[in-house]
Amino acid sequence: MKRNLLLSLLGGILFGFSWPATGNMPFLLFIAFVPLLLIEDEFSGKPFPKPSRQLFGYVYLTFLIWNGWTSWWIYCVSEELTTKLIISAGTVTINSLLMSIPFMAFHLTKKYVGTKEGLIALPVFWITFEYFHHNWEGPWVWLTLGNAFANYPPLVQWYEYTGRLGGSLWVIIINILIFRLVTTLVIRREKPGNIIPAMLPLDLVLMIPVLFSVFRYLSRHEDYSPVHITAVQPNIDPYKKFDEISPREQLNQLLQLATEGIDSTTRLLVAPETALTEDIWENDLSRSNSIKELTEFLKKYPNLKIVIGASTYRLFEPNEQLSESARKFRDADEYYDAYNTAFFLDTTGRILIHHKSKLVVGSEKLLFSWLFKPLENFALDLGGTSGTLGVQQTRNPFLSSDGKISVVPSVCYESVFGEYTGEYLRNGGGIIAVITNDGWWGNTPGYKQHFAFARILAIEHRRSIVQSANTGISGFINQRGDVISRSEWWQPVALKETLNENQKLTPYTRYGDFLGRISSFISLLLFGWTVVNRIKRK
Repeated sequence: MKRNLLLSLLGGILFGFSWPATGNMPFLLFIAFVPLLLIEDEFSGKPFPKPSRQLFGYVYLTFLIWNGWTSWWIYCVSEELTTKLIISAGTVTINSLLMSIPFMAFHLTKKYVGTKEGLIALPVFWITFEYFHHNWEGPWVWLTLGNAFANYPPLVQWYEYTGRLGGSLWVIIINILIFRLVTTLVIRREKPGNIIPAMLPLDLVLMIPVLFSVFRYLSRHEDYSPVHITAVQPNIDPYKKFDEISPREQLNQLLQLATEGIDSTTRLLVAPETALTEDIWENDLSRSNSIKELTEFLKKYPNLKIVIGASTYRLFEPNEQLSESARKFRDADEYYDAYNTAFFLDTTGRILIHHKSKLVVGSEKLLFSWLFKPLENFALDLGGTSGTLGVQQTRNPFLSSDGKISVVPSVCYESVFGEYTGEYLRNGGGIIAVITNDGWWGNTPGYKQHFAFARILAIEHRRSIVQSANTGISGFINQRGDVISRSEWWQPVALKETLNENQKLTPYTRYGDFLGRISSFISLLLFGWTVVNRIKRK
């Protein structure tokens, strides 16, 4: 048991060191599953009392270390100690439990169906889990295996075909091949002649994607379609932003900073999430002082367009069908929705609206809100509007009135959802604008990981990306995933760059997470096969 405990600890450490900003050594992922596979192999080969329960303990410990190592910064979510502990401990423990499910499913498939079938089941079940984790009520995609290569874009240019799930599949297959090599050499101590057949598939699976990616990276050139963009990082303390500094003062500070980075060639100004802290009602935007001030600012720059974040509300008309997130006024028989919003403004007076639709569970959304709606008043308040927010069903990018600029707004961690972003790009998006407020997490790995993951999004869709953070990292990323320029932590700055707009669709943009859908279908078949065989044995 001591051996298995050490292997479990080793697995968690390998996962932790592999992640951006907590080690940034993604190649360790290629052996991170091997300790767990060795533990599982021992439980499968020898009689143990209640082996599945014992195996689960080791598996859970590995994933608990991984989650705690890479996601501890969630602890900084609030200034209240109790809230810190509940949110961080809950996220780490629950996600570790969810991660354990596909590995235990692989173990049971191997036990009741066969060893070869089990090894096929592991990547299938894991990709199904990640796909599910992208699309269910409580998505948490931060630890998708393919994200680990975010700071090594020359090695994963093929994500434009498979998305980051392709990286996850790559990692697990290599782990299985290395595990088989280890068992051949160390455990079974077979003759040297048996090593070559085991080495060849490993070499091919490891090197072919890398060589193809490096070739693609070196040979790819962007079509010249320049857009001159300024990204503003106002650097306002998020814990003072909504209570201690007036909306007018914040907007004036932002526009003054923006003026330093704007000239006659600038076509797009991008400001962060909830940059406008005034309560804005979408039913009559003309009454908003913030909107009026932005409109006046645009008169100085007739070719400028603005993408900016805000907290907004919309009053439901009498007899209008209410949404699941609708809220009732305390003193009136009327209902309204609250949103985390991105605005698009230009000199024509036209205002386009995007509502963030990938919501953060706990602060912007109550898990299974349709069931637990009475509890939404206890949702964590991260400024702006708390409780379950409204979302939108349409996936339309911001298109300027002159048709020259098309922008996909991505609010906060919407930028980590590749397939979701692709829905906007299929409707004509040319540049991705990520607006975020990463200052909640302090100077921790959280904001660094968020910016790094945007590099993967650029590769998946071959889109240039501009990111504007309230504080954290603001910057520009080209279509190969290279960082052109970026800000530093806690630095008020207006950055100016030229990005190329692109309208071409990659295979991944067209077909999304097809690996997840295929894996889900195969998982159902393997699960049914396992259940039938288990019943037969009984």
